[in-house]
Amino acid sequence: MMNSQIGKMTGKAYSKVTFLVIIISIMTGVSQADPEKIPSCDTDKSLRKKEPSISSVKIKSNGSETKPSEETRISEEQLDQLIAEIKVSRKSNPPAAKKLLTLKDPRVIQRLIAEVEKADASFKPYSHYFIEALGQSGDPRAVKPLVDWMYRDRPYFTSSNSVAKALCQIGNQPAQRALREALRSNNTRIAHGVAQGLGKLGTPQALVFLDELRKSKKSEYRITAVLGYRNVDSEDARDIVIIFLSDTDGCVRYYAARRLQDINDKRVLAALIDSLELENITIRCKSSEFLRDAITAELKEATDKDRSASAKALLESTGTSGITLLEALSKATKDPFAYVRTNAAKSLGELGDTRTVEVLIPLLTDHSRGPRCAAFVALQQLGWKPKSRGDKVRAFMASGKWSEAETIARKITPANEQDNELQGEISYGEPILLYLKNHMRKKHYPEDPIPWIEFFKSKDKLFAKMELGFWSYPQAGFTATIRLLDRNGNVLAKENACFSNSGRCVTIPDWETEVVDVSLGDWKHLEKATAFDIAVKKMPHNKAIQEKR
Repeated sequence: MMNSQIGKMTGKAYSKVTFLVIIISIMTGVSQADPEKIPSCDTDKSLRKKEPSISSVKIKSNGSETKPSEETRISEEQLDQLIAEIKVSRKSNPPAAKKLLTLKDPRVIQRLIAEVEKADASFKPYSHYFIEALGQSGDPRAVKPLVDWMYRDRPYFTSSNSVAKALCQIGNQPAQRALREALRSNNTRIAHGVAQGLGKLGTPQALVFLDELRKSKKSEYRITAVLGYRNVDSEDARDIVIIFLSDTDGCVRYYAARRLQDINDKRVLAALIDSLELENITIRCKSSEFLRDAITAELKEATDKDRSASAKALLESTGTSGITLLEALSKATKDPFAYVRTNAAKSLGELGDTRTVEVLIPLLTDHSRGPRCAAFVALQQLGWKPKSRGDKVRAFMASGKWSEAETIARKITPANEQDNELQGEISYGEPILLYLKNHMRKKHYPEDPIPWIEFFKSKDKLFAKMELGFWSYPQAGFTATIRLLDRNGNVLAKENACFSNSGRCVTIPDWETEVVDVSLGDWKHLEKATAFDIAVKKMPHNKAIQEKR
């Protein structure tokens, strides 16, 4: 009994030892075998073909096939040479960058990152080529430096759209998370730049991010989406932007209209009309410019008969708020910014509607040179002929014909030859030329602006509009004291108009002019005023700035 039990135990021990010996021999055989001949298995236990490594791929060179060596590292001199070729390539995706990316050298990514750092610090434009190479490498090590460059306060040549394309090409989770955060950033420069970069890339992976934004309830996110889709060159993207023309937010409609201005769609014109009333000054300026271009393009090819019909149809076009183009442009001639007023005057001249003459005449004495010239040209297009002396003087002044203006305008010269003081009778509805003795007018140019003043009544108030000219350098300020007098010489009102130059001097000083509006008081109190006097004196530049505020 005892012997039989011992025998069984001995047999079991012998079996275990034998099993271990077999396992060891198998493992030893495997380690000595050729790894290329050992198959591997998928999860479904089926054989799969081993993927070739970079060292076993046959590369064609000069018409012959060669097999590269296992070593893919290159010398520092060769690496420097490839980097130098990228810098001087002056084109996207240069061959040197492609060659670098085929190498399995761990120094390549580190060197590309270092080169972007150097290029960005020294303001070199070729940093784009290295960023593009980092995106094509797909290396996750590039994500952090790319994100750091994107959020820099002064990106210079490292623009956010180039970084966005690179991050999207890398495509790992940190890169995707960085792109989503950038698109929703409060920094519009970053958000809009990233959206435009994704739009230029145009891949399905890039459009996923834009599609998420366009469905957002926040209008700023939808604006970012529109800016991205504007760079996608496809009919599907165009259809998406067309949908934005019906957006509830006017800014979104404006950016969509910019993308679709080349199509004949009434909604584009309506969106631009609405944009003229938005608070954003950049949008108002651009809308006035695009409207001017659209009107010019629409009427350029038309004959006289068709032009009249086309202009009438354009004038009757309305925005979503119901305001017509004629009303919107007339209102834009009073915009606080000169660029909007200038474009509005040019558009009205192109449309040729005589109803706008009364709107354009006040622009002849506008505060800025641009609206004056545009209004004069527009009035000429409308066939306007000045009737009153005031209109004739304004027309000559706006067109820069000061010698003609002097022949018909009222002129006042100072009684005292030493001081800039003069006195004269008030006349309403026309500019009065002021010949100030010690004023810094350039006497050797007859067409240079002459100081002038004009009195006018508006909303039961009496106002004066006055223009002075002066050299831009050195910094200086001027004050013009205006007094209104009755027949007995009593002072009814006294106000100051403050002027200041820019202090700008590049090679030689420029000749500058400035128009200032002065409120003189209630008309009922001042209607007895028959004369005025003006005294112009110099004052410190800083004080003039403070007085104007």
